Amino acid sequence: MVVQVGSEAAGRDVTETLLIVGVAAAVVFVAVLLVEGALRSGYDPAYHSGSELSLGDRGWIQMANFLQMGVGMFAFALSSGLHCWRSSDSDRSRPACSFRTPCAVTRLEAQLGLRPS
Repeated sequence: MVVQVGSEAAGRDVTETLLIVGVAAAVVFVAVLLVEGALRSGYDPAYHSGSELSLGDRGWIQMANFLQMGVGMFAFALSSGLHCWRSSDSDRSRPACSFRTPCAVTRLEAQLGLRPS
């Protein structure tokens, strides 16, 4: 897939924005996980996994958290792929760079329940 952007500066802006979205999603994911875990009675992070927060009446919060993390992973992988395709001098490094985006898409599909994880 080739992404055409009007100017090189605009392309860098898109790549940087996607990168920031990806990093912010990871920070938000951890923050929501910690806050939600602290607010749940009977939840012990040493014993329970974070996925168990998606159960019960407030489970929608953790499910939304998983969704935003999947979108953030996709944005981060896309920014990495765009950066690799724009800055790579060697054809050998391009397949390794482009591997990130399909992995993020597969993970997002699993988090949305479209594909078994």
